[in-house]
Amino acid sequence: MDNLCLRVIAFNCDTFPECNYTNGSYADASHTGIPWAYTIQANALQENMPGENTLGNTISVKAISCFAGEYDCKTRYKVIYLEGIFYIVVFFTSAAGYRYQADFCKDFKYYLEDRLKHEYGMDFIVSIGVGNLCCKITEIRESAEKARIALNYKYYKGKGNIIFYEEIKAVQAENDHANYEDNKKNLDIIIDNIIEVVFDKNTCMLLPALKKLFSYFISLSILDHRTLCIKCMQIYLAIVNKIKDKYDCISPFSEDEFYNRIVKYGSFDEMTKEFYNSILDLKNQVSDYNNTSDKSWLVQKIKKYIDENYSERLSLEQLSENFFLSPSYLSKIFKEETNVNVSEYIQAVRITHAKKLLKNTNYKIQDISRQVGYEDYRHFCTIFKKVAGITPLQYRIKTK
Repeated sequence: MDNLCLRVIAFNCDTFPECNYTNGSYADASHTGIPWAYTIQANALQENMPGENTLGNTISVKAISCFAGEYDCKTRYKVIYLEGIFYIVVFFTSAAGYRYQADFCKDFKYYLEDRLKHEYGMDFIVSIGVGNLCCKITEIRESAEKARIALNYKYYKGKGNIIFYEEIKAVQAENDHANYEDNKKNLDIIIDNIIEVVFDKNTCMLLPALKKLFSYFISLSILDHRTLCIKCMQIYLAIVNKIKDKYDCISPFSEDEFYNRIVKYGSFDEMTKEFYNSILDLKNQVSDYNNTSDKSWLVQKIKKYIDENYSERLSLEQLSENFFLSPSYLSKIFKEETNVNVSEYIQAVRITHAKKLLKNTNYKIQDISRQVGYEDYRHFCTIFKKVAGITPLQYRIKTK
């Protein structure tokens, strides 16, 4: 009968032999109990054993069968391991209510985790997907498939949960009522809101905007996480394209890069954290660009002020007061944008104007010194020679 159960769940059997319940063999479910299929998957918590299906890769089906048999004799069939999932068929003498099923799974989950730790010396997290109660053996396949679907929902609920198919069926039914056009319209609104937040300087609004998108992801009821990640990638690219309409300088992830970054995570929470970080990176790039643009504009204003007021007393402190900036910050951004410091730029502007006066007028050098902002004639001559390589008088003689 174990082989028959395996063939049923593995979709390799469509007809079932007539048999009687004699010496432990299975007959009519109404005589022996109600079959109920559920699935088990476990993950090792040790760093050297990451990933899905760790339980199947590490532990034999025989061991799980033994643990299940030790726990409760209701598991009349051997445990079946198929495509990374353990299937267990349990029998009850009467229809079990939700509370009884939940308590049974909870107790068995804790028992199995404890036995696994004791047997293999490492911590495991067990997730359980629960199918529906069956009236006949012919319904076990459907129950097993529903249990598998429920187990897949652990991507949203997180590992270590007990998930009933009836629970996610209710969620899916609610989402199915949503109109496709309404969903698309809502998604467009959500994306536009995210774009506005990316362009805005206030970072704290990004998470609330993305939470609406994450709620939209959940409403899609996509149980295959790779399919969901493809959908996420498409939405990420849509956001990127809208940002690039205004900021073509950003460097987003490529399709493959982004997909590989999110598909590796085993839970919805982990995936959405990576999605958030990816959008935050785009926002930071936009902010950096805006800050650079703001700095360039500010430095241009400072340079213009110096060009128009070079004959006045100018200093870093005086400029800082005029532009409501700290001296250190003004000095920093000025150097970043011009590759010279403020005092060097002031000197260069003054000496450029002094050269024009020396060449085109007959003003005394002392008067020219004052006109370009130097009250001390000797200091002017020192700066002039430092910048031009010759004294003011030598320059006048040379250019006349």
